[in-house]
Amino acid sequence: MLSKLLQNQSLFKTFLIIWFLMSFLLFTLPSKTFVNTFNLNDKFVHALLFASGAVCWGLSEKKAILKILFWLVFYGIAVEFIQEIILPNSFHRGGDIYDAIADSIGVLIGVGLVKMIDLYSLK
Repeated sequence: MLSKLLQNQSLFKTFLIIWFLMSFLLFTLPSKTFVNTFNLNDKFVHALLFASGAVCWGLSEKKAILKILFWLVFYGIAVEFIQEIILPNSFHRGGDIYDAIADSIGVLIGVGLVKMIDLYSLK
């Protein structure tokens, strides 16, 4: 049952589109919009978000690991650039190199999870 679900590439393509739209929205909203209800570390949230994006992409497009690594790391850096340079100061959003690093670590974790899932589904 689980292995059949994990092989549903169109489902994960849909998740990836939703992930991209939601993440871009979250990264470009004013910071006052967010309340840290669960008292989570910002870098942990970045890593978790990008790990989930890498998993969705990895399960939607097999054998795309290098593409995932490149484009999601690029996206994480681009988001920080957008926050620093393009968003108005009233949004209280600034680019942070450590956010980009956390994003990249999340991508690596997500790719690792995809590889583990691939190994599991070969059994």
